[in-house]
Amino acid sequence: MFFQLTDELRQQIIQNLENQNENFFIDAKNSVLISETNSSIDSKLFNIQFYKLPEWDSKNGFDLMQNFVNELHSPQAKSELQNILYSGRGVFKSFKTELKKYPQVEKVWHSYKNKKMNVFIQKWYNELCELWGLEKLELEVENFEDESCDLLKDDFSFRKLDFSNDENKIIQALWDNSFSLNCNFPTVVSETVFNSWKNQFLYDKENQHGFICQSLSEEIAGCITVLIDNKNRKECAGTLTSFFVFEKFQGLGIGKTLLEMCFKLLKNKGCRWILLMQSAIPESLEKLLTEFNFIKAEFGYIAEIQNH
Repeated sequence: MFFQLTDELRQQIIQNLENQNENFFIDAKNSVLISETNSSIDSKLFNIQFYKLPEWDSKNGFDLMQNFVNELHSPQAKSELQNILYSGRGVFKSFKTELKKYPQVEKVWHSYKNKKMNVFIQKWYNELCELWGLEKLELEVENFEDESCDLLKDDFSFRKLDFSNDENKIIQALWDNSFSLNCNFPTVVSETVFNSWKNQFLYDKENQHGFICQSLSEEIAGCITVLIDNKNRKECAGTLTSFFVFEKFQGLGIGKTLLEMCFKLLKNKGCRWILLMQSAIPESLEKLLTEFNFIKAEFGYIAEIQNH
């Protein structure tokens, strides 16, 4: 006797897999999930009408959290979640508590967890299909990057930068982040970092173009600005004057989206080149530049617009 793995039944299985206090079975005749304490279960019908759910123990749960953190690109959240995983006490509860500090990452986690457990269930169901002589289900394609893409659409907005309205908000965000990132250093260090970021952002603002990313609560997540040199009408170039994504929002694809918007802008304005006049950059940004075909030069980095 076989049963169909409907979406409703699949979600019920996911909800009960983590229950360590009770065993659950699929009643194939009625296509419902029932607990072991249910009096209607006849032990003689095990694996004929009643099929026990696959085992999902604390090790499975820990491995799932560990794999998620290993694939996570958000540095701040990743570091804190890794510390929890290796703390050895109350890991599951602490993991959930820590995630609440990063609502965007928490949302990705729930989607990631749901997809992984769906695959786990499908593999178990395919083993039953083989037993029944039925065609197996096609396993879902797992793509961690899709979670970030969906998150960007739902939880962030991207728009053109308007210095007259956005300047003060961005400067305040730069101030807050310069002190949060450099809290272990003297105040003068944080102030110096802030002034550097501020001057970079405000450089020739009258001739700059840019884009800004905000969360639904209008918190600044990232920004990119570019200065276009079109004195040479045959071939103009754009220079990145500022490009940042604040640490709590890193790893969600925001920087990539901002850079794509900048490339599109420069292409529409007839620019052939984009330059970054900076030789020392973070490793995470270097990977992104490589993805956009930037090459290293003596002055920093350069990419040809048409090659992207």
